[in-house]
Amino acid sequence: MAVEIFRELSQHHPKLGQVELAVEAVPASDPAPWEDATCLARFFPAEHKAGLHARIVLYQRPIRSQCISPEQLQEVLYIVLLEQCAQALGVLPQDLDPDY
Repeated sequence: MAVEIFRELSQHHPKLGQVELAVEAVPASDPAPWEDATCLARFFPAEHKAGLHARIVLYQRPIRSQCISPEQLQEVLYIVLLEQCAQALGVLPQDLDPDY
């Protein structure tokens, strides 16, 4: 489901083709001071010297804990991915989806 949403966003915004998508069960560390208490995803900028592409990491358990139905899961995934894609592109989520 996440891959489909990300693919759809990438079709409308070609620069996202340079961003990798990953899923991990839980964050590897506690949230940073500027993050919400429950970290659902993180954007990691590219590290060219280290040969790392920009990437968005979704955290499966925290996302699923926010949802009570498959429909709600799809909605939460869309919002989380939209926010992370906006961060990756350096724009506001509303710039990608005016209905945000």
